[in-house]
Amino acid sequence: MTRLEKTIAYIATFTEESFQNAKNAEARFSWFPGKKMVGEGYVFTYGLPNFFFHVVTAYDILRHNGFQIGKSDYIGDEIALLDDTDS
Repeated sequence: MTRLEKTIAYIATFTEESFQNAKNAEARFSWFPGKKMVGEGYVFTYGLPNFFFHVVTAYDILRHNGFQIGKSDYIGDEIALLDDTDS
């Protein structure tokens, strides 16, 4: 099983109940000895920035290796656009 398949299988094991205590859940890492992050602090100051860093890095590597991709490939077709006549 590839790393991607293992990751997808792992993510599929989570249920809504898995996140019941997320607001108070602690995250500890060996590279921050004696420190912890809790809930939203972890998500907004560490989790999301790291996620987007890796997305951009993968994009840069693909572009460097000749893939013809751009911002529209990242954003996709689901942009919440309204006609000027819509309220």
